[in-house]
Amino acid sequence: MIPIRFEELGKFDRYGLAYARENGDKYTHRINLKGQEKIAVEALENLNLNFTANGLAVYFSDEKYGYINKDGVVVIPRRFNTATAFSANGLALVSEQGKWGYINAQGKEIIPLRFEYAEAFASNGLATVKANGKIGWVNAKGKIVIPLRFDSTLGFSANGLAKVEIDGKYGYINIQGETVIPLRFEDLSSFAANGLARAKENDKYGYIDITGKMIITPRFDDASGLGADGLARVRENETWFSINTQGERVQGK
Repeated sequence: MIPIRFEELGKFDRYGLAYARENGDKYTHRINLKGQEKIAVEALENLNLNFTANGLAVYFSDEKYGYINKDGVVVIPRRFNTATAFSANGLALVSEQGKWGYINAQGKEIIPLRFEYAEAFASNGLATVKANGKIGWVNAKGKIVIPLRFDSTLGFSANGLAKVEIDGKYGYINIQGETVIPLRFEDLSSFAANGLARAKENDKYGYIDITGKMIITPRFDDASGLGADGLARVRENETWFSINTQGERVQGK
């Protein structure tokens, strides 16, 4: 009924579970009468697991991640070094032996574990991936829709743009991979709620809008992002002060 594969087995308890340790496991876990790894439902309720729409949640045991259902049965065996919750497209990001990819609810690799690094799928249907030291984006079928050519990124934000970097120069691209703001800046922040981002050019800081137009000319030696009050702290020489979205100094700030 239960194949001989365990190094250690205990007796079945009142929950119908027995302690077991398989080849390679450091610690014992519990199996049911079918030989499936399981935890008692009573204990499951105390783990505060995040079950997604497909009824599965990430489960960690013996230094490995797998996926467990609401009955406490591990349906995708523990073998991953990293695992995330399933996205709306039915895929979960996992890693094993330093390689990243995506699996479905049956544990099948839909996008093979071949990337050096990857992130979960965003609401726009794309996921950030890295291979051969370069970053790009894939869709749910594993097709690279934005070529792997960037050195770094913060991913796509709510405005539909992603900050990217190549050879120390920063800019923004859209979801089609088109360059919206040329990669010419030495430093570049995310866009604030007022639509402006801090940008560094020729060793000076200024502020651009979402089209890349320079709204506040780069003239500051240092600068912060714009806060919720619409003000930014900037420095000229050794003096710090606040400016508004027109670049005007705010008295008393």
